Amino acid sequence: MYNKNTSGEHFETAAINSLLSLYKYFLIDLTNTIKKPVQGLKVLEVGCGPGFMLEQFESAGAKEIIGVDISEDMLQRASKRSAKSVKVQADAADLPFDSNIFDIVFSRGSIFFWSDLDKAFESIRRVTKNGGTIFVGGGYGLSTPEEIIKKIRENRSGSNENKIPRLDPEILCKKAQAYGDFAEILSAPKRGFWLNWKKVDS
Repeated sequence: MYNKNTSGEHFETAAINSLLSLYKYFLIDLTNTIKKPVQGLKVLEVGCGPGFMLEQFESAGAKEIIGVDISEDMLQRASKRSAKSVKVQADAADLPFDSNIFDIVFSRGSIFFWSDLDKAFESIRRVTKNGGTIFVGGGYGLSTPEEIIKKIRENRSGSNENKIPRLDPEILCKKAQAYGDFAEILSAPKRGFWLNWKKVDS
C-alpha cells in the first residue's frame, strides 16, 4: 500500500526507465483541454511522486507550483528535480490549503491509491478556484504517439502494472457532477482516461 513511508526509489527508477517520455504529453493533454498554456497559472499536483510533472509545469512557466505527496521520500526526490515548486506532505483527502486558490489541480496515477475517494474529491474541489480545472486520471495519455506507447508496453511486459487497483471513470465523473459542476471523461482505447472537471462558481 502506498503510504507516508513508501520509498520512491522503485517508482523513480521505473519512471526513468520507461515512463519519462510520457510527461510532456500529459502537459499537452491538459493544455489542449483547458485551451490555454499553464504559464502564469497557480498549479497544484496531488500525488507528485518524484517530481516529473512538477518539472514540466516549471518549464512551462506556471506562476506557482505546489506538489503534494503522502510519502516524504517522494517529496525529497521531487526537490532534486524541481527547484521552483513547493513540496508539501499531505493526504489528498485533507489538503492543508485555503479554499479557492488553484487555477489547476492535476493528478495522474495517484487516484488509484487514495484512501477515501469522496473526501479527496471534496478536498480537491475546495482548494480549486471557481472556474478552475481539476484534471485527474491515469494511463499513457491521449496525445502520446502510438510508437512511444508501444515501446513502453514492451519494456513493461511482466511488470506490476496490472496490480494497480481499477476504478470506473464514469463513477468518478458522476461524483464530480454531483457538485453541480461540469465534468466529462476524456479517454481513448488502451490509453487510459482523464477526468476533466471544471468547478462552477459557488
